Amino acid sequence: MSSKKSSKSSSKGSKRNLDPELESIPTKVEKKGKAVITGIPYWYEYVDETSGRPFFRHKLSKERRWGIPLRDVLKHPLMKGPPGEDDWECHVDPKTFRRFYSSKMYKKLQWKVPHLYSTTVGKLPFFKDEYVKQRLAERNRKIIERNDGVTAREIIKNITLLDALDNNTTCAAFHRFLVASYAEENLLFCGAVEIFEKGEWKGMKVLGVEMKNALDADLDEGTDMLQKQLAATRASFRLGLEVKPKSMKDEAKIIYDKFVKADSDLWVCVSEEIKSEIEKAIEESDDTTDLRSVFETAKTQVYDNMIEELFPRFITLALDEDELTGFTSDEILRATLLDMAGFKNEYLSRD
Repeated sequence: MSSKKSSKSSSKGSKRNLDPELESIPTKVEKKGKAVITGIPYWYEYVDETSGRPFFRHKLSKERRWGIPLRDVLKHPLMKGPPGEDDWECHVDPKTFRRFYSSKMYKKLQWKVPHLYSTTVGKLPFFKDEYVKQRLAERNRKIIERNDGVTAREIIKNITLLDALDNNTTCAAFHRFLVASYAEENLLFCGAVEIFEKGEWKGMKVLGVEMKNALDADLDEGTDMLQKQLAATRASFRLGLEVKPKSMKDEAKIIYDKFVKADSDLWVCVSEEIKSEIEKAIEESDDTTDLRSVFETAKTQVYDNMIEELFPRFITLALDEDELTGFTSDEILRATLLDMAGFKNEYLSRD
């Protein structure tokens, strides 16, 4: 894949031309290759024997693409819907065979079938979960490993931990990584402190504090995904506030007991000096004392630990430069990171 730098530069780094049409999409289908009917007229799915990556081929035109255009589903005589000029495409994650969808026009990348096609594409067997199970059972062991020529070091230079936490897709993935690394309490503590200090946190909806209607067509997938993750992990403690505190002092005491106190449920690593200062400030306060800054130093120390140790490890895993039991990257995470860091990618970058 090409990695030509654009002459236009930005604070996030130069864009790279990573147009998938320049990639070596297989020019012919092996006779032994098994074609899978997609249900979208004349489009069939194959798997590239060299890379293990699924691709699509049009039976009549012989056109080959990494993504299948969803608007072609309306050419099926049994499918009805508004004629679309959109550019929604379906891709297949090479590691899991899960389908995901991209649109450069709307600058979206998601796992769910786009709402416009839920009553057409959503009815086809190819786009249902049974397809995934079938393909995983019959697939070979070849797994594509690629990062579009961009290294983890380049990504880390161009985005910060706070950038990642402000994006629901990367925040959800970072949380999965922290759970697999037995370090989830770091993110929960920082979120709890920001809510304690400001009454809100940019990541609060991602941590399940702000719940949205799951039937809402506009529900952010990162939010929905992470809320489900939280229910199955130690974050079932949420932010440690099972009982609504009566005062700021009570709330500070709950956070201290959950995160700072030795041998607490979600203990975070802070210095003994900082721990003692927090404990003393809470003990000497009363119900009218403003304690909003009492955890600030501890929060900074925990953030710094994540920035120095955990975040770089997360990026290397996201770009498949390393492995960790319990955490798997995917095409949506990889493409989102490339886009955030200012590099072109095949799913979100327009020509």
